[in-house]
Amino acid sequence: MDVLAGRKTTGTIVGEVRFNGATCLKKNIKHLCGYVEQFDNLVEARKAPSISTRDSGIQHCQPAYSSSSRAVLWPYCASSHSRLCGQVLSVEQMLMYTAELKLPALTRAQKRERVEEVIAQLRLEGCRKTVIGGELVKGISGGQKKRVNIGLSLITRPPVLFLDEPTTGLDSAMADEVCAVMSLLAAQGRTVVATIHSPTASAFSLFDDLLMLRDGQLVYAGECGDAAADYFSKRVGLRPLEMGESMPEWLAELALAHGDGTKPPVAVPAHLRRASPLRAILILLKYRALTDYRDPVYLGPRIGDKLVFSLIVLTLYLGEGGEMAPAKVAGVTGILFMVTALCGYGAASVEGFLCVFTSLLFTVVIFWGVQFQGSFFILMLSYYLVTMISIALAYAIASLAPTLEAASAMLPTYVTTVMFVAGLIMLTDEIPSQWAWYGWTSFIRYGWAAMMNNQFQGHPNGEAKLFLDANGTAITVLDFYGLRGPVLGDKWACIGMLVAIFAVFFTCGLGVLSNIRHERR
Repeated sequence: MDVLAGRKTTGTIVGEVRFNGATCLKKNIKHLCGYVEQFDNLVEARKAPSISTRDSGIQHCQPAYSSSSRAVLWPYCASSHSRLCGQVLSVEQMLMYTAELKLPALTRAQKRERVEEVIAQLRLEGCRKTVIGGELVKGISGGQKKRVNIGLSLITRPPVLFLDEPTTGLDSAMADEVCAVMSLLAAQGRTVVATIHSPTASAFSLFDDLLMLRDGQLVYAGECGDAAADYFSKRVGLRPLEMGESMPEWLAELALAHGDGTKPPVAVPAHLRRASPLRAILILLKYRALTDYRDPVYLGPRIGDKLVFSLIVLTLYLGEGGEMAPAKVAGVTGILFMVTALCGYGAASVEGFLCVFTSLLFTVVIFWGVQFQGSFFILMLSYYLVTMISIALAYAIASLAPTLEAASAMLPTYVTTVMFVAGLIMLTDEIPSQWAWYGWTSFIRYGWAAMMNNQFQGHPNGEAKLFLDANGTAITVLDFYGLRGPVLGDKWACIGMLVAIFAVFFTCGLGVLSNIRHERR
């Protein structure tokens, strides 16, 4: 089903998937069909499905729903990777959030109408104001979560709906409830295609058509129910279905043990085009502001640690930013390196938008109190960019690592390695040649160099020759740490390198998320 859905990113796909007999660009498929993933992630699927079927009701992309649409059962196991669940939004808020992302061309009143329509269709009136919940937050039931997950795909009124094992993790009563909802949707004029594992007899009876696969080979395609039983007993030669025996179990036990494209391409209506990336970010921030950014439990740890650390720096180095004594200059150098290094480890405690506020808060607390020199903006920008790089790096590693445990080990390991070659623990000029190249990839080095140049370049304690090189010659603090030349000796060049490194990590993370799936994660 991943192939039909346009979600398959590995291997080679041969052939063509048509939508109601017409060609359709892969990028347009997600606007025309709905897809419900196996797990109740309650977020929009990254890719959406396609299918060529006589009952899709699509002609030149105009949804003319047919009363003859049928529910199709596809008993083939397909796994799906899990994603984040909105634990703090209510059912109504989650549906509205999805409507704003998927239907930006509609007015708010029209989006509200869609939400009300889905709530009524899926019988969610009783829990519309209830938080969805998660592992740590009590919320709606498993069956209700599955119905909400289906509702996210129904917001756009898709004529074809794909569901990947919608009864996974549900008891028989809830599974029957979900299948009843699917049958209702099919009766309303949609083609509903579902993969399903071990359905109950009552759930199985709700499907109209059956397509059975074994080891990737077609075993049966036709009507469900008595027609399928007659086929396997009379034409294949299997024993007849006994009175009271469950047909799904009978099929699993016996059947699986044996083994012109002239229509114009399908286009996407304007109102179905998804929100632009910028608009999607604004919508996300709006809903985060309604939930996380008003929650002291969420904000406290993310802001509190920055505030505590800034107060420690302030009280330890109060008024020492402009001191001329070598010990004071060395102390300021060390704290600038510590600030940069801790930013590199801070990805887990802050996010991109909140990082703007935390960077401003931290810099405001320490800049004037410590009497740092140079530009307030450069110090804050360097802090912000290093933190953003650590966030992008965290996403890149998390998307690449097969498990959370692996990602948790890989991230601090990498940050520690680049910290060793940043230029303070071992002076830049003394790093062995086999490691020298690696130092030039260190975002810790560029962040620290930008802060150091901002602090000392052109200021008395930065121009004073307070340190000695290997030959005993007096040199400045910047020369001592190798912060010279067109890159490390220029704060703007260092900031440019930080921007470039962020772009690399961001692109890598996006590329990995788009092309690699970890089925068991």
